[in-house]
Amino acid sequence: MPKSKSKSSARVASLGGLVKHPALRQPHPLVGVMLGTHQGPVRYPDTANQATAAKPLKMEYTLSSDAAGFIVSTVVPTLSGSRADYVVTAGITAGTETNYPHSQNAAFVAEARVARMVAVHVKYTYIGREDETSGFISGLRINSALDTRTQAVDALHTGADHTCRANRGLEMYGMPTQDPRWENPAAGTFMITTFDNLVFIASGLPFSKPLFRVTVTKWLEYQPIENTLSEHDLALEPSDPAALAAAGSMGHGGVATHPGDDKASFLERAWSTANAAYHIGQPLLTNYVVPKAREFLIAQAAQRLPLLLGA
Repeated sequence: MPKSKSKSSARVASLGGLVKHPALRQPHPLVGVMLGTHQGPVRYPDTANQATAAKPLKMEYTLSSDAAGFIVSTVVPTLSGSRADYVVTAGITAGTETNYPHSQNAAFVAEARVARMVAVHVKYTYIGREDETSGFISGLRINSALDTRTQAVDALHTGADHTCRANRGLEMYGMPTQDPRWENPAAGTFMITTFDNLVFIASGLPFSKPLFRVTVTKWLEYQPIENTLSEHDLALEPSDPAALAAAGSMGHGGVATHPGDDKASFLERAWSTANAAYHIGQPLLTNYVVPKAREFLIAQAAQRLPLLLGA
C-alpha cells in the first residue's frame, strides 16, 4: 500500500501551526542570519534608503577557568572593548572587568566614518577533555556592564536565558533592542544602548584549564571614509518592515540562546517565530512579491553608483 503524503505535506506547509509564509522561501539576510541561510554582509532594512557598505567581522579566542572553576565573560557591542572578562572572588564578580578590543577593530575603523551593528552571533564550543567534564554554563543578556559587576555568580545563573551542562556548549544571537543609529565605530560607547551585552557564566568547571573556544561574528553596516576600498562596495537596502519585525521577534532569549548541540530544536523555534512575525507584518492577501521588489530597487540604485563614484 503506498504511503500517504498528507502528513509530510502538512509538516512542510506549516510552521508553529501557521501556514508557511512565502517570505521564508527567500528570507531577508537579517532574518537569514538566525535561520542559518545567510553568512555574508547584512544591511539594516529601515526607511533610510542610502547606499552603504557592510561586512561581517569575526573574532576567535579561548576562555580558561579560574582556580575555583569559574568563568564570567561578556561579548560587548563596542569594537574597542569587544570582550570583557571578570575576576571571580568568593563567588562574586570583580567590580572592574578586563576589556579586549575586537581583532579587526583597527582595520574597520580605518574604513568606516560612521557605522552601526545589525546583528551578532556568539558560539561557545567546549574543548576540554571529555573524561573530566564537569560544571554548567549559562547565557544571559544584560543591557549594562553595571549589572554584571559585583554580582554573585549564582545570581547571574538565576537570571540567565538558558543553562546547560558545560560540554554541550552554547550559542547566543543578538538583535537590536531599538533601531540602530549611525555612530562613531571607534567610540567606547559604540552600540551600547542598542545591543545587550551577551554574558557567559560557567561554574563547577575543572580548575585553571582552557575549556571553551569562542567565535564571535558581528554584522556591521557603515558609510565608508572617502577614497577607501569600501567605497566600491556600496549598495542600497530597501525598507522591509516585515523583515524587521521577524528579526526582532527572533532576538529575545527564548529563541536566540540555545545549547550548542541543540541546533535542530533551535531552528524549529526560529523558523516558527519568523513565520508568525511575517504573518503579522505582511498578511497574505495577494501574491507575495517582496523579493522581486527588493531586487528591483537595489538594481535601480546600483545603476547610478558608478557615475557617482566617478564624478
